[in-house]
Amino acid sequence: MGVVDIYWQRWRLREGFHRKEEAFREIEGTFTEHVHSMIPVEEGGDSSTFLVNEDRIIKVAKDRMTAQRLANETDFLSSAVHTLVPRLLTANVERLSEGSWSCQLFVKGLSGERCRPPEEAWDEIAAQLGELLSYVHCTNVLNGNLPFEPLPGAEKQLSRLAQYRSILYDHPQFSEAWRPFLEGNINIPVKSPLTPVVVHGDIKGEHLLLNQTRTKLLALIDWADICLSDPARDFSGLAIWLGRSFVEKVLLHYRQPVDSGLVDRALFYARSQSLIHLGERLEGESDAPLHLLETQLGWAFAEEA
Repeated sequence: MGVVDIYWQRWRLREGFHRKEEAFREIEGTFTEHVHSMIPVEEGGDSSTFLVNEDRIIKVAKDRMTAQRLANETDFLSSAVHTLVPRLLTANVERLSEGSWSCQLFVKGLSGERCRPPEEAWDEIAAQLGELLSYVHCTNVLNGNLPFEPLPGAEKQLSRLAQYRSILYDHPQFSEAWRPFLEGNINIPVKSPLTPVVVHGDIKGEHLLLNQTRTKLLALIDWADICLSDPARDFSGLAIWLGRSFVEKVLLHYRQPVDSGLVDRALFYARSQSLIHLGERLEGESDAPLHLLETQLGWAFAEEA
């Protein structure tokens, strides 16, 4: 029994995409060399992700909706290889099978979540991200096929937070900065006047790969959540990584339209969503790593490092 076959036997017991077995068979037939290793990657989301032969990432969709998201990711990255900033986009897709699985070259780097950069490196990394987001937010690649996913309304976020008020008040790391969100006594950010743009949709530390000295960004990975939205969605992801001051540094290098409320929207979403995620975890509604959620929440509320 081959390595791919063994992993299919393990994963077939999980509820998933009805074409999953076909996908695994196709993967096995795709590699002309021997598949000597196939390691599951610890990721959340709706794809089963594997590191194959230590140099390729395979994503297998668990359902039809995820298959479409994989197709969007692959189409975008395949188009991005012709742009001025292909390296940061990791435009290295080798193939996409009929919507059920994709294959990308593995990008080696340090996880930005586990190894945040030192403050003296922020300016250079901010310049890289400003250039990258300037490109992404003005591209028209796949515009007609991408879903529109607006940021959740502020009132809806505060209503969800009210469900977790008590348990968050009792949390050992409770901060007075949380109180306005938990009490619903906070200024609501103005709605975006900007035209929706193509966004990564899930920027966070684990999707930002750094070099060994943590002084440069090597790649922004995992584009499966690419969609049309308020550009504040991507900046909110940077807020849970390195806080408000880093977001403002990135904006110094950002060359697309910005309204006066963009930072407020990004911070409101980053903070409210981080509190919601922590509340869900404390109530047993999520199995996300507690330390990860607490760290992201700390950065979301940090005015400066």
